[in-house]
This record gives sequence, C-alpha cells and structure tokens, in this order.
Amino acid sequence: MVKSDRIQRKFIIRKVVIFLDVSLFTSCRQRVVDNCSKVIVGKEDAIQLVFTCFLCSGHVLLEDVPGTGKTMLLRAFSKTIGGKFKRIQFTPDLLPSDLTGINFYNQKTIICQDLH
Repeated sequence: MVKSDRIQRKFIIRKVVIFLDVSLFTSCRQRVVDNCSKVIVGKEDAIQLVFTCFLCSGHVLLEDVPGTGKTMLLRAFSKTIGGKFKRIQFTPDLLPSDLTGINFYNQKTIICQDLH
C-alpha cells in the first residue's frame, strides 16, 4: 500500500521483499549522525560516509593525522547501531593477505585450500 504523500522503495534482499519508507530511512540516518556527533564534533561528513559503507556491507579505512578521533568515531558508531568494534593497527610491512589469508590450488589433490 503506497500513500501518495510518502515515497516507498522496494528492495529484494535474500529473496525477501522489503518496503523501505524513505522518510523512515532519513530519520534513522539523522539519528545515527546526531548520536555520533555527540561524541565526535565536526565529523558529520565522515559519519555519513561510514553509515553509507555500513549499509553497503563494506569495510572502512580512515586515514587522518594522529589524535583526530578516528577510533572514537568508529567506536561511537558501533555502539549507536549496536554492533561490534574491532580495530587493526597497520604497519608498513602488513599486507592484506596477512589478515584475510590466501587461497591456493593444489594440483595433486585438486582442492582449493585456505591458509589463514
């Protein structure tokens, strides 16, 4: 049921049809940004980008000078949405495969094996 004064979008996620009210989404986004802005002042643009990445099931890499509240921003965001917070401190010799592991093809067993 679509009212003329409200715009609704239809999303199919894992074979489940969800109707998303745009005004409901906008108010939810604003509540997340407002709550995180209570902890980190002046980073509303970064909070909105983190929220967008969260909706897309992505990962976030924040780069900035030391002491600007990157960790605190993400910690506040995770508490706001009720999620978990994990942080990795990168060093120049750390490679992505050190975190994600690698896959290799073994010709003798014809099985793709994971190494972590």
